[in-house]
Amino acid sequence: MDIKEISGALLPPSLIQKKEGGSGSEFQKIFQDVRLTANPSAAAGPVALPGVVQGFEIGTVNGVLEIQDLQQLQARGISATEKTIALLEQYQQALADPAQTLKEINPLVQSLAEKVTDLQGLAQTLAPADPLKKIIQEVGTLSAVEVEKFNRGEYV
Repeated sequence: MDIKEISGALLPPSLIQKKEGGSGSEFQKIFQDVRLTANPSAAAGPVALPGVVQGFEIGTVNGVLEIQDLQQLQARGISATEKTIALLEQYQQALADPAQTLKEINPLVQSLAEKVTDLQGLAQTLAPADPLKKIIQEVGTLSAVEVEKFNRGEYV
């Protein structure tokens, strides 16, 4: 397969010719020629990056980033679950108070429905083996049942 374009720029004709049994040094020379053709101000030596010791590769440490993302996600899940449980407690107290009307309780139910949506989204982002996922799903299910009971009129 012949490569005649690199990043939309045509290769010089001297580089298009096929070479039999090429070595690594020939590749290095061709690479430098293409680099100079694409960017004439580029130096012939290796690319130096500020703050990087030559001879070491730059890369992301995926394990560290994934752990941080997971910890942030779990912290959000715990916080959302605690807020939902607190809202369920307020809802329970409001239902137990005979002075509260259903119209006064309705904003609590609407907030609870929003929390259910948030919990569902968080549960989908967690790994299936994560124990927090099961807790979030149980709190979300309980909340959804209470919202449905209220909307059906079971507390009239």
